[in-house]
Amino acid sequence: MKKLFTYLSFIALLFIAVGCEKELEIDIDENPGGYDDGTTTIPASTKYISPGLWNTNFIGITEDSSTIVFKHDLLTDQPIKKGDVLISSEGDGFLRKVVEVNVENSQIEILTEPASLIEAFENLEINLEIPNDSLLVESIELFGEGVSSSSRTSGLELLQKIEFELKLGADDIKLKGFMQQSLNIGLNLKIRNWELEEFKFSVNVENEAEAKMVVDFLGLKIEEEKEIARVRFKRFVITVGGVPLVFRPVLIFNVGSKLEGGLTGSFGLNAKMTAENGIHYLNPDWTPLSTSTREFNYFKPKINGKASAESYLDLILNLRLYDLAGPHATVRAYAEATASLNNTPHIQSNIGFRVFGGANMELFGLKYKYQVDLLEYKYSVDSDNNAPPTVPSNPIPADKSEVTVPALELKWSPSTDPEDDPISYNVFFGTDNPPVTQIASGISNVQVEIKDLEMDRIYYWSVDAIDGFGNTTPGPAWSFTTSTAVTLPQVITNAAQNVTQSSAVLGGNVTSDGGAMITERGVFYGLQSNPESSGTKVAMGAGMGVFSATVDGLAEGTTYYVKAYAANNTGIAYGGLQQFSTTAAGGGEGGGSDTSEMIFVEGSTFQMGCDDTRDGNCQSYERPVHSVTVSSFHLSKYEITHKQYIDFLNAINCNSNGTYNDPQFGNVTYIDMSLGAIGYSGGRFNFKGHQYALTDDTPVILVTWFGANAYCRWAGGRLPTKAEWEYAARGGNKSQGYRYSGSNDLNAVAWWQGNIGDGIHPVGTKQANELGLHDMTGNVWEWCDNWFYYYSEDPSTNPKGPATGTWHVLRGGAWYFNTGDSRVAGRFIYYPADPDISVGFRLLRE
Repeated sequence: MKKLFTYLSFIALLFIAVGCEKELEIDIDENPGGYDDGTTTIPASTKYISPGLWNTNFIGITEDSSTIVFKHDLLTDQPIKKGDVLISSEGDGFLRKVVEVNVENSQIEILTEPASLIEAFENLEINLEIPNDSLLVESIELFGEGVSSSSRTSGLELLQKIEFELKLGADDIKLKGFMQQSLNIGLNLKIRNWELEEFKFSVNVENEAEAKMVVDFLGLKIEEEKEIARVRFKRFVITVGGVPLVFRPVLIFNVGSKLEGGLTGSFGLNAKMTAENGIHYLNPDWTPLSTSTREFNYFKPKINGKASAESYLDLILNLRLYDLAGPHATVRAYAEATASLNNTPHIQSNIGFRVFGGANMELFGLKYKYQVDLLEYKYSVDSDNNAPPTVPSNPIPADKSEVTVPALELKWSPSTDPEDDPISYNVFFGTDNPPVTQIASGISNVQVEIKDLEMDRIYYWSVDAIDGFGNTTPGPAWSFTTSTAVTLPQVITNAAQNVTQSSAVLGGNVTSDGGAMITERGVFYGLQSNPESSGTKVAMGAGMGVFSATVDGLAEGTTYYVKAYAANNTGIAYGGLQQFSTTAAGGGEGGGSDTSEMIFVEGSTFQMGCDDTRDGNCQSYERPVHSVTVSSFHLSKYEITHKQYIDFLNAINCNSNGTYNDPQFGNVTYIDMSLGAIGYSGGRFNFKGHQYALTDDTPVILVTWFGANAYCRWAGGRLPTKAEWEYAARGGNKSQGYRYSGSNDLNAVAWWQGNIGDGIHPVGTKQANELGLHDMTGNVWEWCDNWFYYYSEDPSTNPKGPATGTWHVLRGGAWYFNTGDSRVAGRFIYYPADPDISVGFRLLRE
């Protein structure tokens, strides 16, 4: 065998097809081999290698697909010789011409080169329309810090909305905005007598885009273009005469800017457009296709000397055939401006859009690439107006309030500017009304420190907001009175730290002494929710600031309540009530208020993986069925709920935006606070509800793998491995061999696409499986501990998987997914840092 290439696993070719939905398949005819129905003619030299033949005989393939190795047995079912065209539907499709066939022992080595469609089809006619709601997203890649997507990468709804905030050249130049679109794709192809007779490619786009450049620079020259996102759609397959044609749309989002000279403020546009564009080839002539509607809003710049600028957004659709470059179409929205103080008007600007497209005709047997501008529309806009910033507001201390400290910070809410001009502030302070003494000039922050205040006096202060062009908005005169009155201290109870079976670090923080010395501070703790009257007192010194001490002699597996206290000569003040639980024997690192009911799962050996008879609709990455032994463990009876997760977030003092400095992974997101059902107010996390999760006994959603893993550590356990999860879902050693967890009737055990109603349902409202576990099928996907890998790599006992990877495993299906995803054998993959409204988890303790 020639040592000219490295064999790659066939599984790697299938890896991109992993997903919760299937690709679109359009079956025109089924008659493999030489074929002629009067419209379509497939010569005998076109050899289709079916999935069955491929799976049975495939050995390896080079990365560039130039050499492929099969078992010798393939020649029995599908003779192959030099000059044949090989077609396969595996991966993104395979279209290659045979250059040489080498037979050696039990293997055949086939050398190939790229082929065109007219070499594979003597006659062919395709008329295809793919509407927006039939395009299924496989993956969304985001490039660069500051780029985010509200898109769903799976499910019933398709929405691509990409938001971005990028730095250009210097840190004080930003390009921000969004792009959102829907599209329909049309493809018409006709081959007659080995020659391309007609080719038509059209894209109907509904697009809204916004690009706003926020700038403040002089004398720079910048020209940048960046790809910010790429959306890969699931492939769709057309079967003609038994031979598959494999298509995959790829959508690319680009932004770009050109700057020269000096500008300040904001510049750009918002555009809403519909455009039907494409190309039509009717041998031997080309015809561009283009129609459009449009609506623009313009963000005007300010100038400083001479300047020119351009800001644009590109939406590019590539349609790939057999993973080869095919036709493409681009819609560009843009704004351009030239500015000079000597011009009248000072700023001369255009906004508009341009449509262009083309095709790689080598795929269709023509040795050239076609590119054409389809349409350009632009019009001029001129503006020199500049609006002043808004009035500063919300003073701290509040107007006419009383303070008892000799020093404090004056604070206010920032002003806004209609043109996003930079804003600075002048601050005035004194005992005159209005104040006349300027104590700060041109500051960008919204606070200033005042020291050496006299007691029992009235002070006045005001703030002026100024934009980059000197437009000033004066604020009102606010006042406060200083007083020698002494009040109770202010104290915060900190969450318990370093909780073990018998000890914990307890403490608090005295944030205000009330105008008098703190004579004592400490905590009360006990078994009841009023520890200050029923518990034990632990004094921890005196004075302001943070304090803590280790408390020993606690009972294991017990919930305790804590309040911090601080005293001055006015009295004693208490912090808020906190609670924690010591760990039971074998418990985890953090304790907390986890009250999950646990089901004992006795270990045994089972047949893991997908069996067509038992499980149905098996996918390649669910095979092979193999024997696995797992040890005994406890698994939470229900999926972890919003209420339980809120207790965890409050106990660890998680950041209000859902991020946390994880001791193992660093600063990561535990839960998405922007879209989920959990809110934050008054220094505490709380349940605010969600359109798909109406009560706090629903499974927690929008939690990342990091957030699920952290909860399980805190609660004295971990996430289940994929083997432990599947063993428990199948009913453990009580398994009845059901397709779903607990039944062959999906409606009896699961909330899924066919019965979801309002969305996610409270845990435990469907029938349990053989072990008493609820919702192992449906409601939400469940994170597993493993990185994704293939079953062929599994050890036979307690498989853990590799130490690193790209995706973590999800199991069990979810509320808006279908029957195939709900099978116990089914599995899905997801990035560990990505939250989703269909993903939650449950807890395992060993």
